[in-house]
Parts: sequence; C-alpha cells; structure tokens
Amino acid sequence: MREAEKFLGIDATLFRKVNHYSERHFSKEYYRHDLVDEIPARLGQSALDTLVGFLPKSPKKDSGGKSKDKYEQSALIQFVSEVVLTHLTTMYEFEKSAQRQQTWRMPYALRAEITRQLSRTQQQDRLRRTVVRHALRYALRETSGDDRKADIVSMFVAMRGIEPFVEIREMLGELVILEASEDKEVRAVELNRNIRNAGYRGGVESNDSFSTARNSILRELAREGQLDDEYRSLLTRLFPALEAQTRNRSRP
Repeated sequence: MREAEKFLGIDATLFRKVNHYSERHFSKEYYRHDLVDEIPARLGQSALDTLVGFLPKSPKKDSGGKSKDKYEQSALIQFVSEVVLTHLTTMYEFEKSAQRQQTWRMPYALRAEITRQLSRTQQQDRLRRTVVRHALRYALRETSGDDRKADIVSMFVAMRGIEPFVEIREMLGELVILEASEDKEVRAVELNRNIRNAGYRGGVESNDSFSTARNSILRELAREGQLDDEYRSLLTRLFPALEAQTRNRSRP
C-alpha cells in the first residue's frame, strides 16, 4: 500500500497502545473525527483484515526507524480507518460541491471503475491518438481549400483505400479495436516503441523492401509530435470554435 509506505511513519506512538486516537501521529495529517472509531465495524472484519494485511508490519530499513520494531496492531487499524474516513469525506465534499454548483457528477465508484479500465488500455489509447491525429491532419490538409465539414468525412472514406492508410490499418491489425487486453497492451507497447525509434533512426533504411516501406510509415507517424503548429492551424481553420476555447482556457 503506497499510502502506508509514504505516510505511516515511525512516530513512537505507532509502536504502543494509546488511550485516544488523537495521541497518534502519522507522517501525514488525515481527517480526524470521532467517526474514526466506527469505521472498523462498518467495514466488517473481513474487509478490515484485508486492508490491514496490505500494510507493513515494521518500518523499512531506510525509513529512519528500527526494522526490528513491530507496529502496534491498533495503530495499523487506526491508519486504515483514518485513510478510509478521509476518502469518504473527500467524496462527500465533492458531491456537496456539485450539488451547490448544480453540476452533474458520476458516482465515485463509477469514476473509479472507468479510471481502472482506462489504465488497462493506456498504451492502445496512446497509439490510437498518434494514428488518428496523423489521419486527421492528412484529411485537413487535403481539404484545406474548402470550408465544408462534410468534405472531411468524404476524405476519410477515400483514405481507406490509399497509401499509407491501408498499410497502417494492416500494421495495427486487431489493435484497430481498443480493448482491455494484456496481449493487446503488449503489442501496443511494441508499436509505440517502434514509432519512437523510427523517429530517432532518421533516414537509415533496410535492404528489405518490406522493412523499408514499414519504417517509412513508422517515421511518418513519429513526425506527428513535430507538427503541432500545422495541425492546430488546420484544425482551427475548419473549427473556429476550438480556437476560442483554447484562448479562454489560457486566460488567468
């Protein structure tokens, strides 16, 4: 538990029993209220044992404490209780703030689950942003003489059958569909690395024609990060509202 590794601490009160929770001192100040005594019962013994089981039983050697000293069990339970109470208080404050401001907020549990799922597709999402930006920049450039947004859609349809987009789609394979899969994440890591390395290699080519064509595509994708100004200019020309939003965000 990273929270415990950083903030459990080595105060003397963590190694003995105390009369009141206020006597203990962790390395971080958590929200304290008499409700902290109710947290263990509300969690239930099974959940409490699981959470306490994640905590270190003694200080690390490099923490400044004595690694042979054992944390008092009640100190570990109090640490879990205060962390839980702090998170619950934060959640409640967010909900009350949203209510006052009349804004919509997803339930905390749903937000946490979405974050967890997104973390399982992080590398695929990074790869997708690179590929989509490359395709969008091409389409914007090809339709730069026309202000009709519908032409962008027509261009995307036409791009499905021309180079290098056919080759990019073949190179992506099953990664075209984003999915919480460990195998896909490994594959996406490899492609992201190849794109990055292709940008470093510059003009070095292989004698193999297939590798040469593939490396050329990878280098083209690697260049996307160097074309921010052109991309932004093309995008805001067709969608002026984006420029106004960017200016508003940059104002103090």
